[in-house]
Amino acid sequence: MTVQGFNSFTRREDVRRFMIGMFLLVLIAALFAFPDIAQAAWDGKFGPSDDLKKNTDDSLKGWFQAVAGWGLWLSIGALAISIIFFGGKLWWIPVCFCLLALFGEPLVTQVGNWAGFSTSKT
Repeated sequence: MTVQGFNSFTRREDVRRFMIGMFLLVLIAALFAFPDIAQAAWDGKFGPSDDLKKNTDDSLKGWFQAVAGWGLWLSIGALAISIIFFGGKLWWIPVCFCLLALFGEPLVTQVGNWAGFSTSKT
């Protein structure tokens, strides 16, 4: 069988064996890349440790704050461009981005608290 992009001597079984080997290699690399998850001491609880959850939460909050800071100014500029060049058409798109940048983090944190996710500092 000839497949586009492969030479005519490569069989489907060979490609399948190669892809399974690559998948297992990536899986092993992922396990070694995250030793807190892969090789954690068993404490009777499933899931990542509290330190890992806190660090991930802090990192995501930091990234959201950075993106929201730039997004606020970009949305204000887009609103001005919308009013000046487009006669106010589609004004609601930059306003939605501005509101997301201003109130997105407290909203997501509150919804997470309602859902039972603990965002308190440990």
